[in-house]
Amino acid sequence: MTRVPLGIIILAVLNILTGILLLVGSTLLASFSWLLLSEIFSSIQYGALIIAIIYIILGLGLFSLAGWAWYADIIFAIFNLIVILWNILVGGAIPWIALILNLIIVLYLNMRGVKSKFHV
Repeated sequence: MTRVPLGIIILAVLNILTGILLLVGSTLLASFSWLLLSEIFSSIQYGALIIAIIYIILGLGLFSLAGWAWYADIIFAIFNLIVILWNILVGGAIPWIALILNLIIVLYLNMRGVKSKFHV
């Protein structure tokens, strides 16, 4: 069995924690369903639920060094970078931590040794 690098373990745990936090948040939104805007809260709740499940599955895929998980995490990080850059271009605040974290994820996952662990 291939040894999982520490950086991948950290990424996997972060993805799983993100999924769990989104799950908790989506269940908290369900408690506001009695509000006039319940349809909006309902759609946010289900969207957060789907994204939470994706993050948890992605974290488990990273733990198992699945090739699809490498591609998915790269796509998520690049998408996040695009959203951050768009936010900067329209004059929004710069989320430095998210920007730096997503840059690190893309650079780390593209390192030769890490990439070879996923067989991509």
